[in-house]
Amino acid sequence: MVVAYEAAGRLRALSDPQRDSHSPRFAHRADRVAFAARTGTTADHPYAIEVTELASGRRRRLTSPPPGEADEDPRWSFDDAWISFRRVSLKAPERATVWLVPTEGGAERPLPLPATDVRWSP
Repeated sequence: MVVAYEAAGRLRALSDPQRDSHSPRFAHRADRVAFAARTGTTADHPYAIEVTELASGRRRRLTSPPPGEADEDPRWSFDDAWISFRRVSLKAPERATVWLVPTEGGAERPLPLPATDVRWSP
């Protein structure tokens, strides 16, 4: 579960406590957090990238991996407009590919270069 401490010192859940989640990354403006979250409640469900807005607590899914694949390791672009992530085959995790998705929602798309990881730079 992804959690944060509020300014008052109170613990707040940012992900669904009923589903496993990991790899939280805060936006550069610190107004949102992206993370990988299970798409269901059991271990056979893959992970997708979700974002939670800190002010409202609104949570939304950004990616929808196809069967047999999972999305992981979200990273914000320097302007917080995009998130890169790795799409991993559950049967061959060494063959991961890098994908991009707009943070406001929209179609996810593969990076047009062969890569297994990415770092953003302004």
